[in-house]
Amino acid sequence: MKLPQRLVLCLGLLCAVPAALPAASAPAAAAVEPGVITGYVYNPITKEYVRNAEVVVEGTSLAAITEGDGSYRLVGVPTGPAVLRVRYTGYEAVTAALVMEADAGRTQNFELSKPTAVRAGKDETIVLEGFVVSAEREGNAKAIMSQRRSMDITNSVASDVFGDVAEGNIAEFLKHLAGVDLDSVEGDVRTVRLRGLSAEYTAVTLDGVSLASADANTSGSGNSRAFSFEQVSLNSMDSIEISKTVSADVDANAPAGTINLKSKRAFDRKGRRIAWQANVGMNSSDFTLSRTNGPDNAQRRKIEPGGMLEYSDVFLNRKLGIVLNISESNTYAISARSTLAYNREASDVDPRVVVPTSMALTIGPRITERFTTTLTADYKVSPKLNFGLTVISNYNDYWFDMRTATFTTHNADKKVPAARATVKGDDLLMALQATSTSSAKLAVTAQGIAKAGETWTYIPRFEYRIGRLKLEGKFAYSDSRSWYDPMGRRGSVVSSGAMTNVSTFTAARSALKRSDWQFAQTGGKSWSDGANFTTPTLQVDDGRTSRSKIGSGQIDGSFTVGSKPAIQIKTGLKTKEEQRTYANRRANTYYTYEGPNAATWKTAYNMPYDLDLSMLDGGSAVSNTGGTIFMPDVQKLANLFREHPEYFKRAATAANYYSANILNMKDYTENVSAAYLMGTTNLRKATFRVGMRWEGTRTDSLEFDQRTKGEMAAAGYALVKNDDAGMLATTVDGVKYQFESKPLVHRKGYYDNFFPSASFKYRFLPNLDLHVGYAKTIRRPDFSDISGIWSVNEEAHTVEMPNAGLKPELSNNYSARLAYYFEPVGVIAVNYFVNTVRNLHQKMYKLSAADVGYTGTDYAGYEFTTTLMSPEKVEIRGFEFEYNQSLSFLPKPFSGLNVRATYTRNDSSVKVVDMSPHAATAGLNYTFRRLNIYSSVNWTDDRPLGTYGNYRRHRTTTDVGGSFALGRGMSLFFAARNVFNVPNINLQEYPGEAAFAVNYGYYGTAWTFGVKGTF
Repeated sequence: MKLPQRLVLCLGLLCAVPAALPAASAPAAAAVEPGVITGYVYNPITKEYVRNAEVVVEGTSLAAITEGDGSYRLVGVPTGPAVLRVRYTGYEAVTAALVMEADAGRTQNFELSKPTAVRAGKDETIVLEGFVVSAEREGNAKAIMSQRRSMDITNSVASDVFGDVAEGNIAEFLKHLAGVDLDSVEGDVRTVRLRGLSAEYTAVTLDGVSLASADANTSGSGNSRAFSFEQVSLNSMDSIEISKTVSADVDANAPAGTINLKSKRAFDRKGRRIAWQANVGMNSSDFTLSRTNGPDNAQRRKIEPGGMLEYSDVFLNRKLGIVLNISESNTYAISARSTLAYNREASDVDPRVVVPTSMALTIGPRITERFTTTLTADYKVSPKLNFGLTVISNYNDYWFDMRTATFTTHNADKKVPAARATVKGDDLLMALQATSTSSAKLAVTAQGIAKAGETWTYIPRFEYRIGRLKLEGKFAYSDSRSWYDPMGRRGSVVSSGAMTNVSTFTAARSALKRSDWQFAQTGGKSWSDGANFTTPTLQVDDGRTSRSKIGSGQIDGSFTVGSKPAIQIKTGLKTKEEQRTYANRRANTYYTYEGPNAATWKTAYNMPYDLDLSMLDGGSAVSNTGGTIFMPDVQKLANLFREHPEYFKRAATAANYYSANILNMKDYTENVSAAYLMGTTNLRKATFRVGMRWEGTRTDSLEFDQRTKGEMAAAGYALVKNDDAGMLATTVDGVKYQFESKPLVHRKGYYDNFFPSASFKYRFLPNLDLHVGYAKTIRRPDFSDISGIWSVNEEAHTVEMPNAGLKPELSNNYSARLAYYFEPVGVIAVNYFVNTVRNLHQKMYKLSAADVGYTGTDYAGYEFTTTLMSPEKVEIRGFEFEYNQSLSFLPKPFSGLNVRATYTRNDSSVKVVDMSPHAATAGLNYTFRRLNIYSSVNWTDDRPLGTYGNYRRHRTTTDVGGSFALGRGMSLFFAARNVFNVPNINLQEYPGEAAFAVNYGYYGTAWTFGVKGTF
């Protein structure tokens, strides 16, 4: 469905809802059971019902916590006079006196209307003060109350605390929290890491339900369990909760923690509310209103629109609540990367330690679109029975036109050691001359990357209460698709293929940690003319697809037994099935040009404007004729292919067919059944929770059944050595017989585990809490480790195989947190955790057939490679500090200050790739009258990468933003991310040598300007 159609459909729903239903009214009073007090807690300043407020009966141990709709229920209140007190951070306590009669219950509602330490001055009104309170301070108050009430060690944050994230990227929003780190692709955040562990160790849920996530990127979640945040929007979320420990009532698949996204509900507010936002986004690389070049090889404006519209209302005497949220964001950016490779093979001929081999410069303008629609409906059939439904549709469109120029200095073959001597210069890391007339060269490649994704999630639910028993049911279906289609969506080929020009050149830069390379051609045919480059092999289409489907159902029951002390018992059953398919058919789409003017046709398909390297820290390249670098136009090439297919000949081989249709095909199903029992009780200042969860896991991998070498010979098909398949048929028909002539086989597995958990919270002082937690968790194997085909090398007598019997990693997680809560709004806390991991997955080589359980005869004497479980335990430790405080108790004008800071320390007994040992954030928010401004700084330390000696350099980024209230619920706002355009820099070091850069990545500063309102 295209964007205009989606907008018309959503706007039609938005208009139909208020027209079809009557207006809202106040909550209806219902008959209350004897000994029971019910009611609501409401905040007239924010016009919201208050969740997580504490309602206590003074002089007794009776207490209740308000639900998301502000409701509470006190059971077992004795007959006679009673005084109720409501406590909520940032507000003065509210009390009410009443008399409980023996044969009746009572209804008592409350309003929080007096913010602590906030007073209106002579020139201010409570409306303005209410605006100040409800924005950033109120969000922090929600977060603090949620953290205090949770029996898990959590960080909760309201979606409006860290300023405006107009593009809706949740991962960008989470980076300000302790223990959170981000993984990005070309500057766009895709996954989130908690406590130093990779994203596969973190579970992501929506209202407690697992979300499907598909990523057709070959290195993305097509092969891993990492959740990709590119297919979910922040705008439809009310708050986000990160649990560092887990209880028995949630899935155990979260060794690092769980990120739970909480959707907005109409019953959280009173009456009708319409919120809207209109914004534009720009990037510092093209900070202009004029038309400029790219990314689709045409001049266009780089100011991208976006917006949000939300309708919320309650109807039918507060029985029906509906929230409809529609959000659209479009962002433009340019990725500018330089990648350097080096030769370290010093010899007698050339004793220099390091000689640059190549420098690849990539400029990639891109446009990203996100469109999200969320509909949440709640219907209260009676005081005992509620039904609800949440439907979320996420769509994203990613267009990335990437152009790469690779300068090669010499023949890097180890068999030609004298070749590196042709690279001249006193300090080759700063300046060089590539003088080889045979191997110094420039290669150009253009790529069209058009990626789309769509996710639909449906969550029906119900809740039934009778006496002290509450039954809850949640059922969910989530379907996520991700695919690449540059030809169909953008009229572009995937790749022009490498086009080479043999020529000599010079290169120089101003400093070791700069990427401002200045290239100048000194010999050979001009870089500026496409006719001087070799004829490429085009890659016409991109067949990468991924799909994840998750269906789940769960029933939970909770009830209270006893009274001194009372014990809350919770138990439940759950089943969840996920099916994941993945394909990569790119290798079968290669073509060669055989049309007219084969020697010079490339010149007509030059990109219509010069390749601009200035984004790479001010770099440049000049040919020996004074021009810039020729770069092919991927859209012109696609037009030629469509108009004259007879000019092209398929170049795909049997190996290409194998790669596209056999090697990169995955089909995997996993079913998890679960049951749990959990109990919670209070004893004066202490709260205890213990639980036990059982999960049984069934796996089914659908795989090709390869014919043996003998069977292929008997059928008359010749075999040749292949790096992936070992021995592969030489023809496409042979490959089909080798792998597709037998039915697919099901490789099934089963295992089950028990997961104990415990939590203890002790309140030393009214505002000082100690929280200790333990949980056993699981990390199930990546799909690529347990599904797929065997790769056999007949020449080397080796086999690389998946391990369908691979057991999961099991982790014992211990956490402790000491937190002091400030009034009116603030917290300072320290956290310490230790995770001990058993069955750590490791790639193992040179195993015997007996080691992997192979009992056949074909490969009995071969060496096997597969993923096995480490017999040793791995320990991961960490420390987190967090501070956040509203300084509204200060005299004006300083009362509008809010400060925050975090520090994270991670350590492991083994090397963990991409784990940052140290990280810190700091933020300042200031509100004065109608003005609000903020700034945030994020710092991460050096972190190891995948190869020895490689690491990512420490990095500090700064974000700023602000808003100005116009009155009548409207305000102007702006936001800027990475104000100083600080690059990602990867370095390489060897013992006894200084580190030198091997990769730079610049992505510009993202600016957003907009206006928003609420009425």
